[in-house]
Amino acid sequence: MTAFPDGRLKHSFVGAAVGTVMTWGGFALAWPVVPVPALSDQPADRLVYACGLLAVPAALVAVMVMAVALSRLVTGAVDPLTDPEHRIQRINQRVLSNTVEQTAIFVPALLALASRIDMEFTAALPLLTGLFILSRLIFWAGYLIDPLYRATGMIMTLNVNVGILLIALMKLATV
Repeated sequence: MTAFPDGRLKHSFVGAAVGTVMTWGGFALAWPVVPVPALSDQPADRLVYACGLLAVPAALVAVMVMAVALSRLVTGAVDPLTDPEHRIQRINQRVLSNTVEQTAIFVPALLALASRIDMEFTAALPLLTGLFILSRLIFWAGYLIDPLYRATGMIMTLNVNVGILLIALMKLATV
């Protein structure tokens, strides 16, 4: 902790705690108002529904790709091998890279959960997708403010991904 005498690391830990509270508090507050989709009790219907929800994270990744391209254009760092990169470009690239990595966890985990979840809990699928998107946007905003402030969004993402994985794995174990 002495490597950051200005207290930035402490802010990062506080951000992680805030992210955890935001994730599960947001889930608890939104749960009663998220409508349960009218689906049959067949796993295939829930999978089709979850596949449709995945357009939202795909759209976010597309926006991030465009942000990287636009930052290259605006800063003049068009050649990634020789042009010096501006801070905003490096941030956008790192946010995109981390979001692709997190999405690679989120997508199969959401589909696994959709295939096993009980009908009355199907509303969790759009809710978790929304929390994933919100966490990635908070991660991006935090990164833009200061790289250590990305902790809130990062821990929110971790909570969503690990939560989905744990539930899906527990459901798999009960088959």
